[in-house]
Amino acid sequence: MHNYFGVILRTRQDLRNRVQKMLENNGYFDITLEMSQLLYCLRSLGGTANQQELADKIGKNKSSITSLIENLHKREMIVRKTDPTDRRHNLISFTEKGDSFINDFYPEVYRTYNIDKMNISLAEIVKITDILEKLIIS
Repeated sequence: MHNYFGVILRTRQDLRNRVQKMLENNGYFDITLEMSQLLYCLRSLGGTANQQELADKIGKNKSSITSLIENLHKREMIVRKTDPTDRRHNLISFTEKGDSFINDFYPEVYRTYNIDKMNISLAEIVKITDILEKLIIS
């Protein structure tokens, strides 16, 4: 298990470094990996979600994404509006700037690793993904 944890942590750090470098190379010096993850998750939730939904999707607790939401709001990438069905919650939505970021940047993220140059097939990547999802669920 020690080797498993080590490989997972190194893979996570490698991906983090690659995506952060891509952000910087594309002129997004003030956007962190976590901010881009939150925007991507917002997109996958249909473009509008409450803070708890975003936290669940990212795999963090609700309070830990508060600063991410605040930073994205300051950068005019998202807006917060009171949920009309429950005034205790805010709904988070894209601004035009946030939507443009996702449309422009995320195709680059999918090219983070050049599969053609790797000694691994797409089928193997799918299998690894399935195994990791099973581990998360268990």
